[in-house]
Amino acid sequence: MIHSAADDVRFLLYIYHRMMAKLSERSLWHLAVRSALHCRCFCVNSNDDTANWPSLPPIP
Repeated sequence: MIHSAADDVRFLLYIYHRMMAKLSERSLWHLAVRSALHCRCFCVNSNDDTANWPSLPPIP
């Protein structure tokens, strides 16, 4: 069962790397911005640490 789970993880990583290689520069930028905004929306706690966030990726 562990061997099967490890195979699944390797396969998912393989698919991920193939997908990332095929994305255009603009698509990669959209993905980076969405990821950054997602983290800002769901990872902010009651301490006002928002000033420490890096700036969003520049438009390509």
